[in-house]
Amino acid sequence: MNIKQDVEGLYTERTQFSERLYELMGSIQYRLNAVDWHLRNLCQQHNYYEQKIAKNGLESSGWSEQYSLYYLFDDFIFNLISLYDYFGSYIYLSFVDQNKQKKMWSRLANAAGNQNNYFSNCILAKKIFKHHREWVIKLNDYRAQIIHYKLNHGHAKKRISISVKEGIQKTELMYSVPDDLVKLLNLQNCHKNETGFDLQFGAIEIAERSIVSLKELAQTALDRCTLNSIQFKEKLL
Repeated sequence: MNIKQDVEGLYTERTQFSERLYELMGSIQYRLNAVDWHLRNLCQQHNYYEQKIAKNGLESSGWSEQYSLYYLFDDFIFNLISLYDYFGSYIYLSFVDQNKQKKMWSRLANAAGNQNNYFSNCILAKKIFKHHREWVIKLNDYRAQIIHYKLNHGHAKKRISISVKEGIQKTELMYSVPDDLVKLLNLQNCHKNETGFDLQFGAIEIAERSIVSLKELAQTALDRCTLNSIQFKEKLL
């Protein structure tokens, strides 16, 4: 981290730097919890509507209920991208410029891909830039689309099936991930039928792929900090 020159630094500057990092760590944890909350509520609401239809019939859910799962899904995407922004700020402050207090993921990705920036030469930067091109930029495109251009629930589908087997009625409700997002992110592991990719499993796959990648980047950052610390101590000997 940029603390490598801290031996001659001012105590107040070091304290402010550390406080900012701790604030960002708290924000990262908050967004992780928010992503988890939206996933859990998406699944719980799905089960609730499925049971409600099974008990009270197809007409028991109103207009707002029909779209409520997509409200949760959109908010899930917003919180996930906010998580990336806080993570990006943490890494930018730690490895690129400790004087820049508010640099989100996109600025970190730009620094990682800018060959004129010394940061772009390290393995952490290369992994960040690769993940940005292959994944994060697509999430941002989707967010921009639903905020500024058009809603996507019209491109998603809902399917309700009611079957009776051995005198037992079975009701299944399925909301699908919007088709354009499936193509954009190349979703493959979520449950699929003729309606499309299941919204619950799609959200889980998106969350898993994002968080696994962030964990890998965090581990790479930690490894680099450890290496810098060892090299700094060796210079002092």
